Amino acid sequence: MDADAGRLGEWSQWTSLGGTVSGSPTLVAVGDTVVLYARAGDYTLWQRRYDGAAWQGWSKREEFPSAAFEGSLGAVAGEGGAVDAVFRGVDGYVHRTQFK
Repeated sequence: MDADAGRLGEWSQWTSLGGTVSGSPTLVAVGDTVVLYARAGDYTLWQRRYDGAAWQGWSKREEFPSAAFEGSLGAVAGEGGAVDAVFRGVDGYVHRTQFK
């Protein structure tokens, strides 16, 4: 999206970011970067980063093996560039973690 699009009232067309997801995606703004998290079709957590110019490729979050959580990840920007995240585990409990 053009950096001026929001100010000018114009938006770009929808474009696919690829991947197959099995849960709703979550976006978090961390500093000058936007991070997209999504549970993939293999039930692992993947992320993509937008650095202000372009989306980077998908990368797998290794701390989430297949079927480690259900539904979607909830996330907010934390201190020092970290991301605080919560998710419902397959055990039915709410869990919290932090990504750096």
